[in-house]
Parts: sequence; C-alpha cells; structure tokens
Amino acid sequence: MKGDADVTGWSAIDYADVNANQVRSAIDAVDVALADRAARGIPFEGDPATADIGCGAGEVAADLAARGFSVYATDFSPSMVDQTRRRCRDHPDTVSVDRADASSLRLAPGGFDIVHCSWVMHWLPDVGPVLDMMADALRPGGYVVLQWNAGHPADEPEGQFGILREVADRPRWREPLRQAPFTMRRHPSADVVARLADAGLDIVSRIDDMVIPPPPDTPPMTLVDVRERVKRTGMGLQSDALGDDLDEFLDEAIAVMVEREATSLRDSRVIARRPDSEEHP
Repeated sequence: MKGDADVTGWSAIDYADVNANQVRSAIDAVDVALADRAARGIPFEGDPATADIGCGAGEVAADLAARGFSVYATDFSPSMVDQTRRRCRDHPDTVSVDRADASSLRLAPGGFDIVHCSWVMHWLPDVGPVLDMMADALRPGGYVVLQWNAGHPADEPEGQFGILREVADRPRWREPLRQAPFTMRRHPSADVVARLADAGLDIVSRIDDMVIPPPPDTPPMTLVDVRERVKRTGMGLQSDALGDDLDEFLDEAIAVMVEREATSLRDSRVIARRPDSEEHP
C-alpha cells in the first residue's frame, strides 16, 4: 500500500484520497444532531465537547474544532492519528488525539455533548459494550451519532462482507489470506437502536440503506474506481498479504457482488439523544 502505511495496514493519505463522500456524510450526521438540539432551544453549558471515535484522517475533528468544539479524537491506526494531529495543529488547545481501539476505549462518564462514530462499528466484533460506553459518556441532552456499513437485518444475505470472506476461502486465495482474514461484521440497526434505548436514549433519527450521493459533476465510477475505493477503505492488511495479486482478488469478489446484486454496503445511520432530567423525571 502506498502512502504512509502503518502496522494496521491503513494509510491516512490513501484513505482520504477516496473517502470524501463518507466525510461529508459524517459532518452532515453531526449537523442533524446539532439542528435537533437547536430546535429544542437547548444551549450548550460551557464549551461543547465531542468525542470522535475512529477519527480517520481528522476531517470531522478539524471541522468541529473550527466551530468551537473541544474534540477528543481517537483511532486505532497510527497513520490516522498522525494525520489527525497534523490536520488539527491549528487547534492545539481544543483538540487532543490518541491511538485507541474502539472496543476497549473508555470515555469519561457524562463528559461529552456529542459522541460521534462513523464507519467504525462494522470493524468491531461486539458493539454492545461500545454502545453502552458511548451512551454513558453523554451529558444530559447529548447525542450519539453513528454511521456504519452493513446495518441490514440479520435474516437477509450478509452482502459484501460475506462475499469477501467467501472468495477469500477459495483455494486460490485461502493460503495468502490465512493470516489476514476479513473481520468486518454486520450489526443490524434494529439491534443498535434497541441497545441505545435500553441505555436510556431517545432515537432522534434512523436511516437504513442510506445513499450517499457523490459531489455534483462527479463522473460515474468505473470498475477501476470501485476497485481502488475498496482497496483503500476496506482492505488494510489484506493489501500487504496479497501484494500484486490484490487487483485480481478484488475483480473476482466484485464480479460476485455484481452477479448477486450485492453492490450496496447497506449503510445505516442512527442518532440518539440522552434526555434532560426534566424531560424524563
């Protein structure tokens, strides 16, 4: 993988090159939460605080810092952490960045007005404890803002992630990918909503099979474009394991996705809010 690849297999530069749509969607999701708060006429008490879990290359953290938020940003990839620090260097007093695994992250209880986590949960084997931690980290009136791949129901075909594992288990690919398995998982949005509700949150917005349109005047994606996007945003360690055979593997997997009409990532968005004490006495 070119760019500043690290031991996790990720490169912040490569990722940012093809990830503008997901960044725009993440900022839009945070804006939905802020608009809901404004509509309720609830001001922030003191400096508004945000946790950005899985901060990627730091675009969301920088956007929020420019709007006056303090931001605690984390990512598992050293490359992403370094890039976020560089991107947010003009906000040294309001942005702090740490390397952390979302599965073991612990946020200060009641410490945040917004806990944002986009395009991370499908990498986690068990999101339940993570959702509990996010909910516990909210101040009264605070929001959890989530976006992830594969939020579709458990009784439907697994989709792209299952196809990647299926193709990886074919004789041609089994040995080179033995030490770099695909770990992405489906987490149905209904289960996420239920867990947040059990944690005492109200659901503000839920969108399934979310469509993220490209910027205006963007030409249609070719097969080469699709391959490059998957390579940079979804492969990680598999890129190193497959080396020069990576494109061949991806072409084989994409062909199966097209044949089965499984080209959608089945994205979901859920925004939930901790009520103020006077709302739920």
